[in-house]
Amino acid sequence: MLAGRTHRRVIASLIAVAAASCLLATAAKAATVTVGSPLTADFNGSVACGGACTMANVALGEPGANLTSPVNGTIIRWRVTTAGAVGTGTYALRVLRPSGGQFIGAGTSAANVTSAGPQTFTANLPIQAGDLIGVDSPGSPRDVAAAQVTGSKAHTWFPPVPDGSMSGTGTDAPLNPELALNADVQFPDPVTPPTNPGTTKKKCKKKHKRSASAAKKRCKKKKK
Repeated sequence: MLAGRTHRRVIASLIAVAAASCLLATAAKAATVTVGSPLTADFNGSVACGGACTMANVALGEPGANLTSPVNGTIIRWRVTTAGAVGTGTYALRVLRPSGGQFIGAGTSAANVTSAGPQTFTANLPIQAGDLIGVDSPGSPRDVAAAQVTGSKAHTWFPPVPDGSMSGTGTDAPLNPELALNADVQFPDPVTPPTNPGTTKKKCKKKHKRSASAAKKRCKKKKK
């Protein structure tokens, strides 16, 4: 009997350790959401600044697209499509925080483009719920790809918006284009609290009032 009880205790301890490990792994998980253009349109046009500037989508017509970040998190990846032979140079992903109808520069992540076309870069840039993403153009005459999407609109600020400063009013890009720009935001994935392990024992004790030993035996049978 003693050996059997010891064996059961060892198994119970191993199960408890495994369960704790699972909970820690779940708690460490993170989710990702994409902010910006879904990049599903035909980006056969481009936006011209005529000099270094900040540009951003200020409206997106695609259903379900996130114009601003819906969460507090960290930008871990971003994408932009640069246009034509002049779409090279140092581009910078920008976090733009709304403030009284304008925006404040709230972070920059730069990357170099050596050949025009679709680009993907890694980043480590904090972002808050409600923040907009934009891109700093190095000033080529036609450098960020754009598409005509009903309900979408892009805005430009010249010169670029400094971090920690207001954007000013800026101007709408002609013909209401959508910029080929988005970013992946990683944020903690909410974990459902585990069920109280004492709940089963309490229910068993309430159901079996004859004796404590009888209650324990019936509880063990149910667990098996």
